[in-house]
Amino acid sequence: MNKKNIVLILAAAIISLPFNLFGATVTVKGIHYDISETTDSVNVVGRQSHSRRVVIPKTIRSNGKKYTVSKISDGAFENDINLYRLKLGKNIKSIGYRAFYGCKNLRRIRFNDSLSYLSYGVFEGTEWI
Repeated sequence: MNKKNIVLILAAAIISLPFNLFGATVTVKGIHYDISETTDSVNVVGRQSHSRRVVIPKTIRSNGKKYTVSKISDGAFENDINLYRLKLGKNIKSIGYRAFYGCKNLRRIRFNDSLSYLSYGVFEGTEWI
């Protein structure tokens, strides 16, 4: 087998990997979540709307099942220049690496008491911090 064939096989294998290794991805009220069936929790991974205000709920429902929203994933809102105001749900415990990197217009965040971990670079590139 030559190098070209090996590269093609490796590329095909990588492309065929599931995009979301965490579980299924769902969108509820314009926010994208990765679902973990084993823990009944979800991570915020992004959004599709362009509204200035985002409210992360404490729970969501998908296919009749209730999930706890526990984390904002790495890069979830990266370079979201429309984001101005953010309210975190009561179950958010951690915010991942560069979750709000480059959110130049982000001015207000309402934190909660259960937030216990902020990764490095969470607000890097925002102008208000």
